[in-house]
Amino acid sequence: ASGDKVTIPRNIQVFEEGKPFSIDSVDIVPMPVDHSVPGVDAFILHTSSGSIANTADLRFHGRRKDDTEKFVEKCSGLRLIITNSTKVPEDTINKILKKWNLTLLLLFFCLQY
Repeated sequence: ASGDKVTIPRNIQVFEEGKPFSIDSVDIVPMPVDHSVPGVDAFILHTSSGSIANTADLRFHGRRKDDTEKFVEKCSGLRLIITNSTKVPEDTINKILKKWNLTLLLLFFCLQY
């Protein structure tokens, strides 16, 4: 089957910026961050095995740079941060690794055309 004949049940819920929520046993903290697209949030995920964070970008130069700084502070002590970016200067990467005291920063670079 294809098109309108295919249905996949989805449980879509809207979250509030800054208000923690849970999905099954994972507690999630959404936090606003600076991004070229308005309304982007980063997420800190707390599980029984530890906590990680995911953010769409690591910008410290836009309108919401203070939000990114707050996110950085909340991530202190996490072992893993997952992010993607079109470009992150080396000094920013070093700042993040030192400030967060990270074991690993998993950084995906996207090609910008």
